[in-house]
Amino acid sequence: MRFPSRGQLAVLSEAEFEALASLHFAMTEVRHEWGTSRAALDRLFALSDHAEHLDDGARFTFRSRALDEVRRASYQYTDAVEKVMWPCVSAYTVLGIAVLERVVDGKVPLTDQVVAELAEEPTLGQLHAALSVPVPALLTARDAQSVESAQERREQLLARVEVIYECLDDPMLPSPLTREQAAVSRLTEAQPEGTDALWEGLLEPLVLLAGQTPSDVAFHLRQRG
Repeated sequence: MRFPSRGQLAVLSEAEFEALASLHFAMTEVRHEWGTSRAALDRLFALSDHAEHLDDGARFTFRSRALDEVRRASYQYTDAVEKVMWPCVSAYTVLGIAVLERVVDGKVPLTDQVVAELAEEPTLGQLHAALSVPVPALLTARDAQSVESAQERREQLLARVEVIYECLDDPMLPSPLTREQAAVSRLTEAQPEGTDALWEGLLEPLVLLAGQTPSDVAFHLRQRG
């Protein structure tokens, strides 16, 4: 996933360019580690299950016990990587869309303060608002088929965000959040203990969207001439 050069993003302010580039490379590096940790976890699940089968009925079960402990440690590590990855990916998404929107609209660069704020993990409401920006208004330089495909992917992301709102409002939770409360919450803080990570279904598609957005800015600038 290549990040455009400074010349290709010449209309961006230094703050916009540097923040997007920093988030891009942070996301890329952590995503690589995420993929490695998930592959290791899948392998350990298989090894642990096989060892448990081999040790069934045995007097000594050190093999299966050891692999099970490593598997649990690997699971915890993968969770930790995701928790680091989420702020990078979600902030990259929100900042990227904000920059693309302002470039397409011909507005002045975002202030350094706004860039710094958008480069931090967004609230669920901020993410929802960014994903709700109409795709045709952002991809004015793309062909109709590309815009339609992007719109479909965006609707799928918004549907996942709606699921997160519902999960946070689950009456079975010790402290459920109303939609209004969830909208002003960051997922790393609102994540209920003992449940699957709420961003699980969002990470990979957001990685693709966030990584593509700077290229959309560069493409718009090329087409504009």
